[in-house]
Amino acid sequence: MVADSTIASSEDLNKYKQRMPVPGQKYVDMNAYHLPSGLASALVSVMPVMVAIRSGNSSLIKHVTTSRFTNEMLSDHDIVYVGLLDTLGDLQEPFFDLSGFSLSASGDTLVDLATGDKFQSDWAEPSTDRIMRRDYAYLARFPGPAGNHIVVVAGIMDPALIEAAKIASDSAELSRLKTVLGNSDAFEAMYEVRTFGPSSVSAELLIARPLDVGQMWRTRRASPASDKAIPSPGKADEAVQ
Repeated sequence: MVADSTIASSEDLNKYKQRMPVPGQKYVDMNAYHLPSGLASALVSVMPVMVAIRSGNSSLIKHVTTSRFTNEMLSDHDIVYVGLLDTLGDLQEPFFDLSGFSLSASGDTLVDLATGDKFQSDWAEPSTDRIMRRDYAYLARFPGPAGNHIVVVAGIMDPALIEAAKIASDSAELSRLKTVLGNSDAFEAMYEVRTFGPSSVSAELLIARPLDVGQMWRTRRASPASDKAIPSPGKADEAVQ
């Protein structure tokens, strides 16, 4: 079985078949799903914070995979995305319109649009070789189109995803981040995560900046809706809560 990284859902497959009808086409929806190996550890860190915030109403916290995430949820819910940066799904377009970064087509490099600096993860699974490697963790917070809240807790690869979740649930680290950012309601922050073998060794804040959200959703609503499939590896599912 070979997965096409541009087809991430049944809807994507149907659109692909309509665009490229081929006699004897063998693309089949296997209804198969996979998760980043670091997602479980990340959720262990994030979920207690979510429950504490929704004290008394923890039953309202729902897990939704990106393949089942809909555009309507952008307005109807507060959202915490936990996963890899290259599988943001329907959050990818509005998010990278706002972000000061772009993500490479390969999904392993963040590019700072202000400076052109590139931050490439060189971590690979299985990472059992005893050498220091780099990965990059990412946090962001910004308002949704209806004044709801959207938070991104992500990494380029699994070690950074795990580290991003630890940072997002560490009140001391969040206080340090607040000192850097001031009282900004919308921000993004990127950390360099050093790894040794399969383990994270350290995380260093490289970039933290406020986000200008003034024209974000106004511009998006004025644009025609796009039915372009968002590239993601197979049917990769991240947790959107």
